[in-house]
Amino acid sequence: MLNTDPHTGPSAPTPDDTTLALVLGDFGRDAAIRFCASLADAERAFIQQALPAGAPFYDEYRRLTLALVGDLPYVKHPWLDLYIREGKPLDEAILVGFPGGPTPRQVQARLGALALEAMRGPVERGCRRVLVLLPCNTLAPVSWGLSDSFASADSVRQMLDDANWPTDPSTPALIERLATLELSFPTVPEAVIRRARRDGGTHLLPMGTEEIEATYRQALARLQSPLSLAAMPGNGQGQVLDAIQAAIAGDADARRAARAALVALCDRSRETFGPGLVPVEACTDLHYEVGLDSNATYAQEVVRTVYSRE
Repeated sequence: MLNTDPHTGPSAPTPDDTTLALVLGDFGRDAAIRFCASLADAERAFIQQALPAGAPFYDEYRRLTLALVGDLPYVKHPWLDLYIREGKPLDEAILVGFPGGPTPRQVQARLGALALEAMRGPVERGCRRVLVLLPCNTLAPVSWGLSDSFASADSVRQMLDDANWPTDPSTPALIERLATLELSFPTVPEAVIRRARRDGGTHLLPMGTEEIEATYRQALARLQSPLSLAAMPGNGQGQVLDAIQAAIAGDADARRAARAALVALCDRSRETFGPGLVPVEACTDLHYEVGLDSNATYAQEVVRTVYSRE
């Protein structure tokens, strides 16, 4: 819990109070930066509500240490290399979860290697709690896989081999030190499910890439949640993919048309599933304000996790 005094409010954190929030943030990068801003805003709001009326806020109250890693040239090198060798422009097949693109499983080892590298400094300075955050709905299975990969020294070494990670003399000691950490891999879908459940939702309509329904179904099973998935109406999945592409392209006219299509899609779903339907913008490139903002929800749930520690 946040150390507070009824008269003075929160106290400055000790080193033992801090948690590293390690954000793997290239899916996409603009959305990852928005997530970091949401995380900072959610943490500030949580602290401010514990301050006495009129007391100033200081960043020094914060317990989250933030690291943002973005390295798509490394993560997607095998696929980018194909485009380079064939001399063709990038298209949607470079995106994880799109038709013809890399699968979440295929990028897992390289993301894990980046996470390990980003932990090095904080862990060597004494950090003992680490949250590895992937602000991407589609890559939730990667987080679950990384949790398994970081379960033992042997599995970490196998992950680095799979990633073709260069050898470093200090890596063996870092791997052994992982056993002393509180290391966790919370996901966006699990955060959304918890929020929707608290808000009284009955059905989720996740709008994202082609694998998003299977990903949310897996998250619901992992949490043993009573919520159900709403079936995507008609050509809704194609409209969602068009909206993602419009958001990435940044074309204003395409975005307006995409937003109108998403609003109509949600309205059709509510006619079937009723007021308990929770539409979810379940892709970090969807930023249309037509459903629950999964990025912002993820940030709020991370803060709840960190500051509700006993």
